[in-house]
Amino acid sequence: MAENVDYGETNFPKDVLKRTAVAFPKSLDSQMDGSLILNLFSAAHRVPQWGSAYRTRDRFLREFWPLEPFLSGAIFSTSIRNANYEWEITGPDDAVIARLTDMLNGSITNTNFGWLEFIKAITQDLLTQDNGMFFEIVRDPTLDVASRFKGAAAPVIGMVHLESNRCIRTGKFETPVVYIDRDEKRHAMQWYEIVGLSQFPSTIQSMNGVGFSAVSRILKFAQIIEAIQNYLDEKISGRHIKQVHFVGGVSRMEIDDIQKKHEEEADNMGLRNYIQPLIYASLDPEKPVTTASIDLASIPDNFDFEELMRWYVANIALNLGGDYQDFAPLPSGNIGSANQSEILARKSQGKGPANWMETVENLFRDYAIIPRPYKFKFEVKDLAAEAEKADMTKTLVEAVSILRRADVINGKSVREWLRMLDIIPEEVISLTPDDFGNEETLGNTENLLGQVGDSTIGEDSARTKNFVQKLLGR
Repeated sequence: MAENVDYGETNFPKDVLKRTAVAFPKSLDSQMDGSLILNLFSAAHRVPQWGSAYRTRDRFLREFWPLEPFLSGAIFSTSIRNANYEWEITGPDDAVIARLTDMLNGSITNTNFGWLEFIKAITQDLLTQDNGMFFEIVRDPTLDVASRFKGAAAPVIGMVHLESNRCIRTGKFETPVVYIDRDEKRHAMQWYEIVGLSQFPSTIQSMNGVGFSAVSRILKFAQIIEAIQNYLDEKISGRHIKQVHFVGGVSRMEIDDIQKKHEEEADNMGLRNYIQPLIYASLDPEKPVTTASIDLASIPDNFDFEELMRWYVANIALNLGGDYQDFAPLPSGNIGSANQSEILARKSQGKGPANWMETVENLFRDYAIIPRPYKFKFEVKDLAAEAEKADMTKTLVEAVSILRRADVINGKSVREWLRMLDIIPEEVISLTPDDFGNEETLGNTENLLGQVGDSTIGEDSARTKNFVQKLLGR
């Protein structure tokens, strides 16, 4: 990092960069180590068995998932979904809330800083690596030595994403991870300096918390889809031999000549990917042509790619904690009805998204990234849920009102009931006199709420006027 640079009033995390264990390139001439580059097209088929050499397996997974477009699209959609959730920090001091917000917005990912890139990075690692995701918690060590606010109690000044494959789980609680930086220097990270989280972590003690990532769970199905896509691609654009033709009645030289002439005509017409069928009309009628063909590579009979893809998308949704329609349009039929679509959308909010939000909120609390009494919480605006809640509130209020008009309960009981249902806040109830609405009867009228008859507007108006006068002390 350059010295004596004025970053102004931005959120640039300069203090975090001074103290992070991550080593950034020392010069612009630094280049990637080519020894880590693998053969992309063979990675998926040489993936080590789960449970053995997890770092090697994770490198294969890392190289495989971008090759399969449906899987990579699902990973992308889930990552940006997690990054785009709105959140807020609540607490007693607005100035502290502002500092904590700036700290989270200054989170570091590679050479970028910001909340969105940070969340996308840790989500990508969590979904694609059995080792899971890691980020460093950078704390301020500059406090007085005698202060009790040091070590695990030191305030957090930033978070830095760590490459999963450079993090080795030790199985020790105090130093759970050894991080290998770009210069191959090893850092024994204390428990309060790092967060490591994996999906579906193994219960095998020797695995030290290595999990079974979403890509691992989808891998077998994804390999089948990738093989079919490669076959179709090569069938259209490849140059391998797809059929053997046995031809009689025509010499090989004649076939070669007419084929060469046909290709020249296609070049002159500007055709690059398509060529019209070859037609040879000058045949000897005394030498009839006979042919026989043998397919060397073909898709099985009655193969239904669309049906296979439906099951594949369902498998992706199952393992990413979502629903089918999160990743593809619902198939036609009853499952695609508007009502079913709404139900599935509501169900999905309680699976993957809810688990992600609760996990992050708990991490920020448990590792004191957000100090007490402040609280980090996601804000999820579900208009359908809010409308449903409003309808339920209306139904409850109408039920209580019917009981009041039938002289089953008095005004104080009504207010207490509505308070218990969280419909009327304490502040509003405190403004209402205890004896309001406690008349012996509301008129002994036969026209109770819900019955057909005259209006009660006059009586309601009189009670409202009486309530206002009591509030004003008249």
